[in-house]
Amino acid sequence: MTTYSHDISAYQQQLSSGFRFLRFSPALEEEYRDLHRANNKVRQWASIAIGMITILLLIPMDIQGMPNEIRSLYYFIRIGMSIPLLLLVFSFHFIPAMTRFIQPTSVLVILWITLGNIALDIASQSVGFNFAYEGIFIVIMISLFMAGLRFQIACIGPLMSMLAMWIASIYFLPDSRHTSLKVFYVTAISFCGMVGAYTIEYQFRNSFIQHAIVQHMAIKDGLTGLFNRSEAIKKLGFLLEYARREQKPMSLLLADVDHFKLYNDHYGHLKGDDCLKNIGDALNSCCKRPLDFAARMGGEEFLMVWFDSTPEEESNLSRHVHDSIAALELPHKASETAPFVTLSAGYYRVIPAPNSTINQLINTVDEALYRSKNSGRNRTTQVSCEQLQPLADTV
Repeated sequence: MTTYSHDISAYQQQLSSGFRFLRFSPALEEEYRDLHRANNKVRQWASIAIGMITILLLIPMDIQGMPNEIRSLYYFIRIGMSIPLLLLVFSFHFIPAMTRFIQPTSVLVILWITLGNIALDIASQSVGFNFAYEGIFIVIMISLFMAGLRFQIACIGPLMSMLAMWIASIYFLPDSRHTSLKVFYVTAISFCGMVGAYTIEYQFRNSFIQHAIVQHMAIKDGLTGLFNRSEAIKKLGFLLEYARREQKPMSLLLADVDHFKLYNDHYGHLKGDDCLKNIGDALNSCCKRPLDFAARMGGEEFLMVWFDSTPEEESNLSRHVHDSIAALELPHKASETAPFVTLSAGYYRVIPAPNSTINQLINTVDEALYRSKNSGRNRTTQVSCEQLQPLADTV
């Protein structure tokens, strides 16, 4: 499943503002292009293969009756340059440093094949040979629909084909009905193709935004933006297996907002929601490393997980959480513990044993939380050496 790295509000704002010119905000545009590049690799391979096969199949038909004067030019354009250029683009897929050059190089190859086709048409007219210019249509279709190019880049090939055909019709090709039809068909197919390509990419981009929003709704808590309970359990299961395999420590902190029902009764549920949002932001700021995360487990209960914390870090983790909440200075006049919003928490640091389970971890840290609540609240109780030991109170 694709992972979307930005907050859901970024995607919602982009959907609201629209993208008529097929451009997102810089951060989302970069993410879209990375996904586009990854998803279109097979299409690009297929288009390269189709291009080479088409060129090879056309060779015996093109050279039938072709005068010797233009055969060397034909072989140079078709075999000497077109096929090696296609193979070059293909090789870029396997060189990480060159992947960002795949699209611009693909455009250059398309331009070479298109302009080569027009050059052969001009050369054929000079020796009285009727060259099959219709191959340009195949190139236009591959550029717009099969090459996996973004719309703005894909349009370069058709636009240059039209321009080259117009110039050729004015200066190099005979002024005839046949030449006029060539120009008309290349122009009409290019414009029709570009309209179709625009529609397809617009739908792709819309789908990208919609999928991002749906995924965030599936794994994130709608109020706080933290991971929801089901996603937290999944992530905890992954970290448990990883820690067990590598024999690394993991730290869990299960926290509950003190007297939150009284807060809702005193300030109202809207203020209660704002309070939980602020707490969620504060807890999320305590997760600095890629594998650390915070989650809302339901109601006013939160889970935080730190992976491979050092003993020095461990002594400060719970203190940092309490300090982050205290810094909010959220008034709580109905609290029986303190004049501001506080947390009670249970903390557990463990190197998992082979038989450790998620339920064991949750139950252990939940028992520590229960002890904190029964010991006066606004504190963290730590599980250490199978003993429940209260840490220093936080005021």
